[in-house]
Amino acid sequence: MTALYADDAVIVTDTGPIQGREAISKHFEDLFQNVHFSNHVVTVDAYSPHIIGTTGNEIRWNGSWTTTLQVKGSDPVQAKGYWSMVSSRRRYLEVPDGNVERHSQTVKIGYFTTLREKGWPMGPRHQPA
Repeated sequence: MTALYADDAVIVTDTGPIQGREAISKHFEDLFQNVHFSNHVVTVDAYSPHIIGTTGNEIRWNGSWTTTLQVKGSDPVQAKGYWSMVSSRRRYLEVPDGNVERHSQTVKIGYFTTLREKGWPMGPRHQPA
């Protein structure tokens, strides 16, 4: 899942920002070891995505989410909230044999934030209310 994030990506959680793909990977690893998610539904806003800037390489997305989550040893809790994301198309130069240059493009997440409306926070350090 973290392969979708740029090396310098930032996600913003209720416990603060998490910077870099390695830290994001650790965050999700810890989260998924302690919390079981089910009935997860993500909705993209009717006016998303939006192109940002003049080059057309960055796109802003936003919407809402609902989920059922269960911290180990606790009862399931319903949660819902909103999310936003900026993704960018990045160009990579690959030189497979030293003679041929091949350009490839990929879309990576550069910034992601999620806010809960009510229910249990996103960080595994928290207990259900």
